[in-house]
Amino acid sequence: MSPANDTLYLSYFVSLCSGDNFQGQPVSGDTVLTGFVPGATGTDTAFTWIVDVVALPDVQLQADSFFCT
Repeated sequence: MSPANDTLYLSYFVSLCSGDNFQGQPVSGDTVLTGFVPGATGTDTAFTWIVDVVALPDVQLQADSFFCT
């Protein structure tokens, strides 16, 4: 008897500046992107990226915060 296939569900939070690309797609506002990768051993992976876009074009790190300047 073969083992059942599983699907892994992974979610990530991503901070970008407006106009940056993510996964080859230009992003200009907050969005959710998804992806799916079939596994070679029967374990598939579904991805969710929750994208938070900051309005200005350049990045500056300040303490533990992410800023576009």
